Amino acid sequence: MPDLSTDTPTGRSVLRGVAVFAWATWLWSAVATAVAHERVERPWLAVVLLGAALVVNIVVTRAAARPDRAFPPKIVAAELIVGYALLAGEGWVFSAGSSSASPARRRRTTCATSSASCR
Repeated sequence: MPDLSTDTPTGRSVLRGVAVFAWATWLWSAVATAVAHERVERPWLAVVLLGAALVVNIVVTRAAARPDRAFPPKIVAAELIVGYALLAGEGWVFSAGSSSASPARRRRTTCATSSASCR
């Protein structure tokens, strides 16, 4: 697998785009969590997940700003791992009745609290 090099105009543009998108999604996540603070069941987990995403964003931004180096695969792996942790952890951060909770968790809660048969 070739490294995405920052020594070409296309490579630099792609990496800048990735960094901008990462910051936009982090900001959206932080604002959404702050707005829905009354539905946050585990604030410590929200802080850990948003903090991990913040660290990855800083590393990606610094890597994208260095035109003399290739984008290391370790950064891509870290971004994928933190992204998965955000998706997986979101259901534990928010309360079960929240629209932010994962569909599987909402279904389990609905089945547990209603008389409907859930299979």
